[in-house]
Amino acid sequence: TYQPQDLIQRQNSELANVLGNFVNRILSFTIKNYGASVPEAAVNKINEVDQRFMAARVNTVSQVTQSLECYNFKQALEQVME
Repeated sequence: TYQPQDLIQRQNSELANVLGNFVNRILSFTIKNYGASVPEAAVNKINEVDQRFMAARVNTVSQVTQSLECYNFKQALEQVME
């Protein structure tokens, strides 16, 4: 029988798998083509878009870390997906 909760759970599971696969592919590609360490950014090449992105990244990492420390995995995934 059809259960809406089953559909929601399956969709969320597939979304988490897609996200995990995406992150894995990015990391594998980066390591293969650029090595395992990230070079320092050239300060003179950082523009306003880069600064907004870096600020958003720091904020997201902080929020996700807090959610994970509280064992709120669903919220952490939602924060990553934003």
